[in-house]
Amino acid sequence: MIKEMKQAYFKNENDYRNYVILRIVADSKNPLGSWNLKEKLAEYDIEVSVASIGRFLKILDQRGYTELYKNQGRVISEAGLECLHAIEEELNRFTIEKEFLEASKPKNQEELLKLMHARIVIEVETARLAALNATEENIKRIEHSFQEHCAHVSQNLQLTEVGCHFHELIAQASQNRFLSAALKLLIHEEIEMEKKFPFLKTNSQGEHYIKDHKEILEAIKSKDANQAMVIMESHMKKLIQAIEDSFKEVTKNNY
Repeated sequence: MIKEMKQAYFKNENDYRNYVILRIVADSKNPLGSWNLKEKLAEYDIEVSVASIGRFLKILDQRGYTELYKNQGRVISEAGLECLHAIEEELNRFTIEKEFLEASKPKNQEELLKLMHARIVIEVETARLAALNATEENIKRIEHSFQEHCAHVSQNLQLTEVGCHFHELIAQASQNRFLSAALKLLIHEEIEMEKKFPFLKTNSQGEHYIKDHKEILEAIKSKDANQAMVIMESHMKKLIQAIEDSFKEVTKNNY
């Protein structure tokens, strides 16, 4: 994992090299000298001279991360272990975030539908929470978005982004920033995917979706959490059905 992450996570080769040295020294049962480190660094595609390694170790010594043990070589210090653990915690977080971002990018019909099913789980919960937690300001923003959606339908304008914004505002009103952030990412990737497949029908169902949005809005205003959940789930299933129908129609026309 370290090799794959070095260019993506570490700011420069020096940071990556210092991290690898700390990890190697920490893993060793015995003090390590420059020659041993040279061989082990090569396993991480780091080719440096013994003299250079000596300079790197002196820098780590000065920072308090490594210590010379009885002239036998370096061992890692408590401060070095703390530094190493802090780096690896951030590295693990970075890796998970990268995997999540990659997973959120649908590459085909099947993955787009999986993304939409993930949206159902999130959006049913954000609708419930919005009904319980929405402030007056949240309600005003959702109402404004709804009116904007209506205007776009009456003027036969593009609907996907304005419709999705309604959903994002509900997620914000849930007061759960984790669900809100996850939904925002999924919606972004859905919009990008729909740009690649302009035949998708989600954009052509404006009037039907306005009715759903109005009912969701009213449930949230009434603080009816159960009703908000039921309508949102039904609404999202309609979106999924529209996408499935679009792909089926294209497949049929191609034969």
